[in-house]
Amino acid sequence: PQIHAEEKKTDSFDSKVIAKVGDEEILFGDLNNLIRMMPPSYQAMFSNVDQMNKLLERQIDNILFAQEARRLKVDENPEVKYKLEEFTKGILTQALIEETVNKNVTVTDKEVEAYYNQNKDEFLVPEKIKVSHILIAVPSDADENVKAEKKKQAEQILFKIKAGENFAELAQQYSDDEATKKRGGVMGFFPKGSKNEELEEIAFSLKKDEVSEIVLMNKGYHIIKMLDRKEGTTKTLEESRKKINSKLTQKKRNEAIQDLLKDLKARTKVEIYEETLMEITESTQAQPGE
Repeated sequence: PQIHAEEKKTDSFDSKVIAKVGDEEILFGDLNNLIRMMPPSYQAMFSNVDQMNKLLERQIDNILFAQEARRLKVDENPEVKYKLEEFTKGILTQALIEETVNKNVTVTDKEVEAYYNQNKDEFLVPEKIKVSHILIAVPSDADENVKAEKKKQAEQILFKIKAGENFAELAQQYSDDEATKKRGGVMGFFPKGSKNEELEEIAFSLKKDEVSEIVLMNKGYHIIKMLDRKEGTTKTLEESRKKINSKLTQKKRNEAIQDLLKDLKARTKVEIYEETLMEITESTQAQPGE
């Protein structure tokens, strides 16, 4: 049976003592709390006794180290105390935001629908095409004789394509594009703006199964074949609802955090000694050899 399951199934065991390190007890709930603090992908790991035992051993090790550190008064070291305080500030900040902001932020269906209707362009799925291509590479420093030779090679390949030979097999045999030649020159579906502008201009002008003429681009001579086309669409409200809800929730949370901070600053006197900070900064920057 799963050890760390739903909270309802484990709550009755959380107060059970499962180990003791010196005078310090470890409760089953302590392990569950550790697991709940982990990312969901890690939580699934602790589904059997062996994994729970490993987590318990690690917790025992941490307690032993912490106890020894306190015995040696390491926790009184100024640098350690500073780090502990900074770590505590971070935890308190997150806990405060969770309690006063996150729990109180809600997004209604009407707000989601209003956002969708006012920002339709955001949910456009652009037209995409899938093509194959054969590249006969031309070195950037090639002279006219080399260029002519490469062009002749591309013309011979195009002649074979027009004669009915298989485009994919020719790509595998002749293409200099190592990224696509093994799969017959196939490039995955892509929208405008994601590839070379000149290649896109030619590719998007082709009809299904149509093959282009030879096109000279920056890497050499290309022959392009249109394989498939997906027309542009607009995602529906239901398809977009989760994304919109998440976006609006985050926006509201950020605004609420800024309001909270504004309120705290209004209730607390905050002084920044800019001249002192500038003086110290300029002094340290002026020191030679650093």
